Amino acid sequence: MSRFAFVFAVLCLTGSFVQAQTTLYSDSFTNDGSAVNLPSWDTVENGGVWWNDGSDSTPWVTWSGTDSVAHHSLDAIVPGSEHSGIDFGAADVDITFEFNYGTGTTASYDSIFWIRANSDRSEALGIYHSVVDDEFTLVDEDEVDLGETPVASGLTTANTYYTIRILLSGSKISLWVDDVLKIDEWDNSTYQTNTYFGFHAISGGRLDDFSVTDVVTSGISIEVHGDEIVDAGTEDTGSVPQGSWVTVPIEMIGVSASTVTVNNFAVSGDLLFDDSDDFSSFTLDQDETNKIRVRLSAATAGSKTGTVTVTYNTTENYTINVDWTVVAKTPASDVALTKGGGGSAPTDPTRTSYKPGGMWTQVPFAQTVWADETTYIGVIAMQEGGIESVDFWWNGNSVTVNTMTTHDGISAYYCAISPNAASGNEQIYATINAADPYAQEKVLDDPFYFTIFDSATVNEVHVGRGDASAGSGTEGDPYLSLQSAINDLSLTDGGIVTIHEGTVDWPYTATPKANSGVFWLRMAEGEDRYNVVKNFTGTASTSIRLSVERLKVSGIEWDTANAAVFYNRGVSGYYTVWDDIHVGNSDGRFTLVNGNHLNTGSIGRAAGTTDKDGFQNCRFVDTYQGTTGFYSINDYVERVLRDHSTCWSVANMVSRRGDYDYLRDNLAALTITYSGGATATYNLTSTNAGSSRDLVLLEDASPVLTINLKTSSSAVVDTDDADGEIDAHTIAQVVSAINATTDWSASIDTDYTSAAADRQLDATYLKIDAHFSAVTGGAIPVDLYVAADLHVDGIQSSYGTGVAYNRFYYNCDFDNNPADMVATYGNNESDMQGLFIVGTNGGHTDGGAYFMHYKNVDADNASQFIGEMDNFNMMFCTFEGPQIMSPRTDKVGNQEYIPTNVVFRGNAFLHLDNWEDQFGGELYFANNSQVTDDWSAIGYSNTQSANVAAWDLNTDGTVGDSSTLLDRSLNGTAYQTLWPNGDSMASDGSDPIGAWPPEGGVTPTPNGDDDGEESLLLRFAQRTWRPQWRRDMSLLRSQQ
Repeated sequence: MSRFAFVFAVLCLTGSFVQAQTTLYSDSFTNDGSAVNLPSWDTVENGGVWWNDGSDSTPWVTWSGTDSVAHHSLDAIVPGSEHSGIDFGAADVDITFEFNYGTGTTASYDSIFWIRANSDRSEALGIYHSVVDDEFTLVDEDEVDLGETPVASGLTTANTYYTIRILLSGSKISLWVDDVLKIDEWDNSTYQTNTYFGFHAISGGRLDDFSVTDVVTSGISIEVHGDEIVDAGTEDTGSVPQGSWVTVPIEMIGVSASTVTVNNFAVSGDLLFDDSDDFSSFTLDQDETNKIRVRLSAATAGSKTGTVTVTYNTTENYTINVDWTVVAKTPASDVALTKGGGGSAPTDPTRTSYKPGGMWTQVPFAQTVWADETTYIGVIAMQEGGIESVDFWWNGNSVTVNTMTTHDGISAYYCAISPNAASGNEQIYATINAADPYAQEKVLDDPFYFTIFDSATVNEVHVGRGDASAGSGTEGDPYLSLQSAINDLSLTDGGIVTIHEGTVDWPYTATPKANSGVFWLRMAEGEDRYNVVKNFTGTASTSIRLSVERLKVSGIEWDTANAAVFYNRGVSGYYTVWDDIHVGNSDGRFTLVNGNHLNTGSIGRAAGTTDKDGFQNCRFVDTYQGTTGFYSINDYVERVLRDHSTCWSVANMVSRRGDYDYLRDNLAALTITYSGGATATYNLTSTNAGSSRDLVLLEDASPVLTINLKTSSSAVVDTDDADGEIDAHTIAQVVSAINATTDWSASIDTDYTSAAADRQLDATYLKIDAHFSAVTGGAIPVDLYVAADLHVDGIQSSYGTGVAYNRFYYNCDFDNNPADMVATYGNNESDMQGLFIVGTNGGHTDGGAYFMHYKNVDADNASQFIGEMDNFNMMFCTFEGPQIMSPRTDKVGNQEYIPTNVVFRGNAFLHLDNWEDQFGGELYFANNSQVTDDWSAIGYSNTQSANVAAWDLNTDGTVGDSSTLLDRSLNGTAYQTLWPNGDSMASDGSDPIGAWPPEGGVTPTPNGDDDGEESLLLRFAQRTWRPQWRRDMSLLRSQQ
């Protein structure tokens, strides 16, 4: 310790942010005479400016040891033996000085800049400079490292003066060397109330040009993504791709007890402020924040710089500089990917910032490819600001794709694989890279798993025949039993089961198969899926269960009237692709089963289970609900009673009419009365249609009869009420049980007995008139009704617990009342309550809804955003008819809508329900249209709005040709996008999409040679927001 000397300064660290500055001390230590001890220095004529405007003529003091001196020939301080100090008595302090650590290059020349010390330095923090390691570290008073990330100092040359600047702002510690920011992330509140500052340097070192300014904690501070940028400081954002549309949030924070008025926000240089016309002055109370986004221009490659100037309280300015680099890239699409020689697969990094959203263009869990064919494997990806690229990895080899192309009607980022000599079971991983340099990369949660089949050697087994013979499994002599066919496949190599017209013995519960090679069950080419008779074998059940670890099922039909549930389930970790499945109900979707209960059957397993299901090119008509599971791609859903999809990733879905009012409307079922002398009440427990409901009759709060309401006739076992309990399924059974109880009576309502059979719901659907909830202590007499608690959501993805990551909805079309169905089924007045409902079990993070189209006619419809959302964006979505979008800022607890880094861009609303004038979080609007309730006029303190006012509507509520929204380019949405004819779109976004006509003026046909025109861009080219084509959609609709 003897080799060091100290110079201390008193420092009151009570403030937390930086603003207007006052000079406290400034001295170059010019000395034309003899050396002067510091305690006497400011009493002489050539002294500097000291604290308190000179009223203190001796600011330097010595506590013990040898004084430091102002050297007469060096014009600098030469440290003494350690105990000189100086008293400023300021708040936050900005200290600048010239520093020379001496002539040596060993650890003997290390130095410390002490901060937050007490009077005897028994408590202190220190910025330690290691000459050998060329690093700054943060240490305590005993020089013990406190664990902050070491930073390269840049003090690489001995006997050289460096300009050191140390800024202490609350708990934030910043340090510059020669105007280069070295320390910016250190944040330590230890000893924050201690008041001394000093140096610890060798006696051969030098200190000069010492300047201290008091930082007044009034006005504002500015942060970018949580990092404070000091006044006149610089934010280096990194690089962005040419043609991107990256915006940077400039967060202004009030830091004084008095209210601050922000009068102006301006940019210069290469920065762009797209919403300058919408700016109006606002106020900030202490700790209140507001964000305004500026855009990094990216039309040309090269180094860029710009300045943000915030004017507040009329005359005060806070300025930050922003630097970035625009990188030009050569378009790369459909890049060939070959299998590598091994290596570690990429993993999704721990989330420390926001990530782009995306999904595969095919369900990734169990696919098959042919060895001698080229297969295109794609990823749909979106993020505010654009996508830079997608990296594909296969066993050690990787390729980068930065240009979207179109395959099978889906525009995405594709790699091309031609397995050739490769065989077996493979996995390809995808990493999405956003254009925004502040975003992290996103590795898709599930790799693309596939088995390579060689057409010459693949094991193909056949099943389905016209007689009752067992068969041998060849094409000429197919098996009768599906289980026999599955048994012939290799667990490691997989294989194909081809299903033919005729009869198939289908097991209720199949034998489990722990296969790694994909088992592909497919309908024979050219044969009719509706001519397959499934003869269910084994122990009878309402569900049919396969047990294949990796399974793909293609081209079959499933009638839920015959077997309500069809799924693939194992002990854990079973993976299923449902491909081109036609699901329906030949008895009609309202048909009651198992007595008087609604048929809720479908196929697949819900997302959030240990098994993973996905759907592609499937058709659901007249079923309880649509797709379930993790993935839904190119699916068609029509006339369902519940959600069109509950999948976590949904792309290219077409959904037409969710109609449930028939069963949701109250139907009077029974009346209960009491003639005794007690106080009679009743309880109705649990949820509507649940399997554990009870109807309890009570006298003076004591139960006299408990009726266990059952969901099926077969579940009625206890028919004797001797123990005070009895089972019942039908309304008649409930009435009979009540009438057998002393002083109680019940009767069936004639509305119920005269209703159609499919309207006579069982007793589990009992409810009071007002609501579906349980009832406790209800008054007698009472009229009870039956109704099903049904409602339709477009996408309901609330399954699972904890934070929901990367829920991704893309390019879907929902029409709840298509005109061609009105004549047959009448006008649909059922709500489609949620367009994309999100769960409340931890919030929604990353992902979003892009290019979604909703058309509804019911004025009461609303889609709600509930809970916390972080980077869950909604872009280029259209809501036709009086469909309300409703961020529920009025909710409390975990249901309150609190957005963070959320962007609504390029959407069209008829009505956006704001609920409250103020709310927490950050919700950013850009280029949206609204017919009513323009949020830009409401003045949300934390919302920046740049909405387009004009939206031309046709009389039926559809978007008109003169809508300003239709002329807006998608620049930045996808980097290096191709026009449908293959030409590259201008990367700077200067090409207006609406100006490009279909090739030759001819409307493209689905799956024809002009697939390139079937991209999402087509809807803009044809001046319509509705997706035009879906794979095999004409076929699906013709088979309704």
